[in-house]
Amino acid sequence: MKGTLQLINNSEYAVCAQILRLFFGHCSREGDSLVFPLSAEQIAGTTDGVSITVSSDYMVDSEELTALRYGTTLVEDLPNAKARIEINLRAERLLKSSCQTNLSDFRRNLKRELYLVLSTWTGISFPWGSLTGVRPTQICAEIMELCGREEAVKILTDEWGLSQDKAELGTKVGKAEKGIISRYDPDKDYVVYCGLPFCPTRCRYCSFTTRDANRYADKLELYVEAMLEEAGQFFGRQSGKAAAVYFGGGTPTSLPADLFAYYTKGLLELIPHNADAELTMEAGRPDTLNDEILNLIKDAGFGRLCINPQTMHDSSLNAIGRKHTAADTLAAYELARKTGSFIINMDLIYGLPGEKPGDFLSSLERVLDLAPENITLHSLALKQSARLMDDMSGHDLQTYLREIHPDLLLEQELNEAYMRLQHNSYPPYYLYKQKRSRGALENTGFSKPGYESTYNVLMMSDRFTVIGLGSGATSKFLTASGLVRQHNSKDLLDYINRVPEFVNKKLELKSF
Repeated sequence: MKGTLQLINNSEYAVCAQILRLFFGHCSREGDSLVFPLSAEQIAGTTDGVSITVSSDYMVDSEELTALRYGTTLVEDLPNAKARIEINLRAERLLKSSCQTNLSDFRRNLKRELYLVLSTWTGISFPWGSLTGVRPTQICAEIMELCGREEAVKILTDEWGLSQDKAELGTKVGKAEKGIISRYDPDKDYVVYCGLPFCPTRCRYCSFTTRDANRYADKLELYVEAMLEEAGQFFGRQSGKAAAVYFGGGTPTSLPADLFAYYTKGLLELIPHNADAELTMEAGRPDTLNDEILNLIKDAGFGRLCINPQTMHDSSLNAIGRKHTAADTLAAYELARKTGSFIINMDLIYGLPGEKPGDFLSSLERVLDLAPENITLHSLALKQSARLMDDMSGHDLQTYLREIHPDLLLEQELNEAYMRLQHNSYPPYYLYKQKRSRGALENTGFSKPGYESTYNVLMMSDRFTVIGLGSGATSKFLTASGLVRQHNSKDLLDYINRVPEFVNKKLELKSF
């Protein structure tokens, strides 16, 4: 049996779908309703099924909500209107919730009220409560600015459904992010992402537009030329200099050395940036680093380097499709330290398939022994386009829900990891969430004081322009109607053939 959700006087399907997927795994739109699956336990005792209505007391326009959220000129004369949200859930019993809200906070409060009703009905409480979006720390910071951290933690737990641990983490990181953001001007400063979608192999959990560099060897040079064309055409008609440039992917260091040198030097010559701009090279695969590549990175002026083992267990590396070992990670790290004075980040993933309790913490201990400047912890995300999801396709819905619903043991292990990082002087400084993450948990960046990544914070804030170059890259522009994203094609040859079109779209949005 399926449940239904109907909207009255609003069309916030996307907002409601986020909450439905959190509890039920899937939902789809059928006509004017959202439909979601129910378990046998959830339909027990019901005679007419499960139905939800989400209504407002007058018709709310979605475009106005977007414009109000970003404070844009489109609605500068709109009065500070309020609306009343009412939610009714009819199952074996009737549950109701309602609130009065400013239109600028309509979506947030709709999500909160729907979350609280479903949490009451299902008995499930998620670590981040109703903060299902990518940037929960924004709301934490806004509440903290109004009433201080202690009161903000109380409001986040009592009214937004966060656990005590996440409310404290969210306010702490929100304060750190705000401090970094305050150093830059959204009207002038911007960041650049250069995406090279090639890796030595594709990890089973990866959902990015990534290809095997060896299999696509005949396309590598063609792709690099297309990226140089995109950068040249766009930046040739723009003023201002980038505050940070991030070379990601994929794995840029999977390119042959001569092409890698041409790629990095060519793009950095085309992208305007000051001598003190933050330059980051993602060398996520340790087996792509050697003396020649590392010296090219150093000579090009990169100050930051990412070496991402994801786990320090060889059996796990093999299981996720990586062809390097933990020993390769140690060797690459040592070589990087000998080559230059890089600020090094290392990523680890918790919740990897097949890892036993304690495996993640032992990986963290080995990374802490190396003492990189940054450590980033990621929750395994079960993305639809990842091979890991293909492996799960034969599993039933309840198996999938167990992966994305709260996991007490995983939370306990993560909390222990946070304590160890704090003990070793790595405070958290940025945080974001992904859909379908294990245990509905977060990705968090930790840094020794003074070594935080500017790019990470500005890019995730949605308050700064982001110029994305390459196949599958996304640009963000603040326009009169709100934040607008421009997406380059994920198809490699389609991207190469349509570079002028993507450049023109960027220029059009940049002029708003």
